[in-house]
Amino acid sequence: MLAKTQTFWRESWKQHFAEYLSYTPFQAYYLYCLLERSDTQLLEIAGGSFHDTSCLNEWGISCTGIDLCADVVQMARYKNRYLRHKVFVMDAKNMDFKDKSFDVSFHNGFFVNFTDDDEIRGLLQEQVRVTKRLIVCSVHNQLNNHLIEKFENFSAVDDLYNIRFYTPEKLKELLRLFCREVKILPLQTPEFDQMIVTTQARDFVKAIYSRYYHAIDLTCCKRLMAVGFL
Repeated sequence: MLAKTQTFWRESWKQHFAEYLSYTPFQAYYLYCLLERSDTQLLEIAGGSFHDTSCLNEWGISCTGIDLCADVVQMARYKNRYLRHKVFVMDAKNMDFKDKSFDVSFHNGFFVNFTDDDEIRGLLQEQVRVTKRLIVCSVHNQLNNHLIEKFENFSAVDDLYNIRFYTPEKLKELLRLFCREVKILPLQTPEFDQMIVTTQARDFVKAIYSRYYHAIDLTCCKRLMAVGFL
């Protein structure tokens, strides 16, 4: 894991929590594009601000969230009434859930904090254990040179931006051991982000994304969604 201690995360979230809450919950919209009607129980791992968990619950989709940092869980519960009984302090390496408790589990930016592939495989194994149908692992895109340069500049003053970037090939390599099929899908493209901000119409976004996602140039995406089918 990159050198980020519990103290680091506690202080970092105190600094950035309000900022993250102000962002559009893009992951929730892109995740919605993958959901089936039978997906009634979702889990967000390492939720941080839990902005996406909150959005999904507002839409009437039951989503539980966990994070190892007790301070951020407390802040999320305090800030949002949708989260008071939905987010918990929990270690992603050893979750207090029964096998196959959730239809879909996801995280956004979690794996960018790990350099050890064996550690990531351990996290994947636990994520798969508690999930029935689909795991989603969203990470920052190594194909996007502009994004890498931007984060390098930011990391000079804030270690939060000192992260690992991923290629589609690396993601497939990591997930293939646990999933019968792996797809790498675009997350946060300029066109779809603008559509989300402008319309806020998740069913419309889903219809367009489902039809055209395969034509999107991955080098333009801020992040990649590694989708593992169980």
